[in-house]
Amino acid sequence: MIQALQTLVDNGLSDSSLDAALADLIESDSFEDDDNFRCCVALAWYRDNEGRADPDTCFYVRDNVVEVAGAEYLVLADDEADEAFDDYLESMLDDGCVEGADGQYFDRKAWKKDASMDGRGCLAGYDGDEGEWGDYFLYRMN
Repeated sequence: MIQALQTLVDNGLSDSSLDAALADLIESDSFEDDDNFRCCVALAWYRDNEGRADPDTCFYVRDNVVEVAGAEYLVLADDEADEAFDDYLESMLDDGCVEGADGQYFDRKAWKKDASMDGRGCLAGYDGDEGEWGDYFLYRMN
């Protein structure tokens, strides 16, 4: 899919037409694999928020991480982001990052609720920002 988009760009597809094609493609949900879908979402978000990037600068890296123009993004659906955020908070508690978390009176559930007030931006190790494109959320990793 990404290669076909790059071929269109190489043959003169305009930036606005590429953006429209990406949006239509994502909305159609006609992807053979999830990796290609996440690449298109990341590319569309990048072009909307960071600047021009051609499809040939976008590829799937690993574990829902996509690289666009040298920047890596974790691309997750809302429920996946919630799960990753919960895992992150649990690891902070389990790894001793929170003072007193191992005490018998420490309320893990209450702490996690308070920690979630700031949102899931902590999943973005680079800048702490959560980007959104359609039903997907992007977190810059580098």
